[in-house]
Amino acid sequence: IETISNFDAGVLQHSRDVLFNYGNMSSPSVLYVLKDIISKENLKTGDTVGIFAFGAGLTSFGALTKWNGGVNHELCQ
Repeated sequence: IETISNFDAGVLQHSRDVLFNYGNMSSPSVLYVLKDIISKENLKTGDTVGIFAFGAGLTSFGALTKWNGGVNHELCQ
């Protein structure tokens, strides 16, 4: 994915970290990766965040969104 998408090196590191630490959790993996990004990155309002998930068979989901700057840190505990 990183090569085909021309992503910068390391852009998928959060996904790799979650997979290493928790294993493949299927659908909840996306939320764990998002939590990891929020807790470790200095996101600025307007930053683009991409969310991609792949499931069984040919199931896939993708979304590009802009960070609005808001986060409830109690939910990221």
